Amino acid sequence: MPYKITVGERMTREQVREMLGVNATEEDVTNFLNKFQKIRENESIKISTLETQLQGFKAKENEYTETRKEIERINKEKMTTEEKIKAEQEETSKKLSEANKILNSVKAKSILVSAGIDGDDIDDIVDTLVSEDESLTITKATKIANKFKTKIEETVKATELKLSTLDTKPNMPNGNPNDKGIISKVEFDKLPTQEQIAFKNNNIDKYHEWYPLKK
Repeated sequence: MPYKITVGERMTREQVREMLGVNATEEDVTNFLNKFQKIRENESIKISTLETQLQGFKAKENEYTETRKEIERINKEKMTTEEKIKAEQEETSKKLSEANKILNSVKAKSILVSAGIDGDDIDDIVDTLVSEDESLTITKATKIANKFKTKIEETVKATELKLSTLDTKPNMPNGNPNDKGIISKVEFDKLPTQEQIAFKNNNIDKYHEWYPLKK
């Protein structure tokens, strides 16, 4: 079996004789070894040159890597600054929007309260109609207030007509037989809210008799 050897290895004369065969002379062996040594030296030079070039490429690669990192860092800082400015603008715009809504909410609530709308539900009503647009908010609040006023007026008239036909019985709980046409507190409590408001507006003294003002 022929002897296999790579260029990087050293060869002995015995290995060369095995490769060349039994007819090889000492001169043939010597010539082969010289040629092989020359090849080894040339290959070593090539390898050394390639290693030097590789080191140069690695140095360049490191330099390029550092350069890219520096560019990325600068771009990141630049983007961060722009993002901060954008974030500050958005935050300012958001705060301005919230301030406008709060101001318009106060105006809308004032319109509703002046129309007689009050209680726990008023905040929910205000939330549904308030926007950043002052004019639009006031228009919506005014429409609701006018509708409420109209409804109250209609309810007051209907309640007055209803009360005018009522007869108060002496044995009615909390009733006063001397108050002709005035319903009892029990009946009052059973009336719808709008009728209670109408009764209160027309019988304020009786209402405060049932529900004294808190001092």
